[in-house]
Amino acid sequence: MTNAPVTEIPYCDFCGSDEPRWRYSVEDYTALVTNTHVITNDGDWAACNACYELIEANDRANLAKRHPYATDSYGEQLVRRTHDGFFAHKLPRRAYKLQN
Repeated sequence: MTNAPVTEIPYCDFCGSDEPRWRYSVEDYTALVTNTHVITNDGDWAACNACYELIEANDRANLAKRHPYATDSYGEQLVRRTHDGFFAHKLPRRAYKLQN
């Protein structure tokens, strides 16, 4: 996700909800998800309330299940690997509450 102003984040990066409420500061990084899938992160990640609760509880399995690509075990595995990058590069400060 790009570094949009706090009031302009359009969706939750974890499930696609159009009601993001939280913003996490994340280092820029590039990661190999599979032999053919590379992700590049260049900014912060947004989360809706439900995903925020799962992130704060470190409930990675249920967080991955919320993503629209997690329709089968392969899709869920890709999502979990993508989220692994988020957790590895998330800065230690708390999430920011977005303005409604």
